[in-house]
Amino acid sequence: AGVRSRGLGEPAAALPDPLPTGDRLEAVYEPVLASLSAAGRHAVLLTAASRDNAVEPVVAALRQHHDPEVALGDAEGRGVLVREPGVVRFRHPLLRTAVWAMATPAERRAAHSALAAVLPDSRRRARIWHLAEAATAPDGALAAELEALANEDRDRFGHAAASVALERAARLSDDPTAAADRLAAAIEDAALCGDVGRARDLATQLFHS
Repeated sequence: AGVRSRGLGEPAAALPDPLPTGDRLEAVYEPVLASLSAAGRHAVLLTAASRDNAVEPVVAALRQHHDPEVALGDAEGRGVLVREPGVVRFRHPLLRTAVWAMATPAERRAAHSALAAVLPDSRRRARIWHLAEAATAPDGALAAELEALANEDRDRFGHAAASVALERAARLSDDPTAAADRLAAAIEDAALCGDVGRARDLATQLFHS
């Protein structure tokens, strides 16, 4: 059964099993997400912002404001999240898309910032990316960290990953020359991985900067 209309104080239904897809899913998940408690909404937003399915950073970030068990339990009980040993994930990928779409830009940045604050040194790559997603102004030091990450990513993950990191580094640069150099490098990496469309779009940005 899907979500039914409910009276004041009546609990919202959990998501149905099996979960529908497409337009039917949209009609089901939006009321359920809207009915989550504040703690539950925070849990799903942090999970959506996470760059992987690791549960530890989500729990640590939740602990700053909520009881993690209550928050995750609410989302899990309604069928939005699934917990497994060391992992928290959305029951359906479209649920993550819906959570992210319902959040304001400020809420998204706050989620990234909260995760960055609790990540250990061993999770340096994820922490840098969360800081980059949370940034609202040029940050030369962060841009340099992203550029270094791009050089590492080129060897580990390929030119496409390096191009993405360099583009973000360019946008965070507080020096116009450094920004242009990083964007040019992003274009080169995009071309080397065969993404001609991306290389062309970045080149247009460079020539109009």
